[in-house]
Amino acid sequence: FLVRGPLYLVASSSCGDTVPYLSRQLAALHAQLLSVLTSKVEEVFARNAGFDLRSLLGGTDRALQRMLRGATSSPSLLLQAPPAMRAPPALR
Repeated sequence: FLVRGPLYLVASSSCGDTVPYLSRQLAALHAQLLSVLTSKVEEVFARNAGFDLRSLLGGTDRALQRMLRGATSSPSLLLQAPPAMRAPPALR
């Protein structure tokens, strides 16, 4: 679980991911949500705490899902490190 203001983010894993790893995924998801949404979201939740956020995402849910799926194949999230950059053999 990750609680950030009015948002409750929940993760589960069927492949044995650790709790710290899932927490990092949720934190990354929260950061992505903040980049998509505006500060008006706080006002919407203040008026209606049960508001369904999906309607404000406008189709970005697929991009969020791709981000989370990509995190499973990239060790940078797990290691809390910048992603590796590919370099041509001549520059290595």
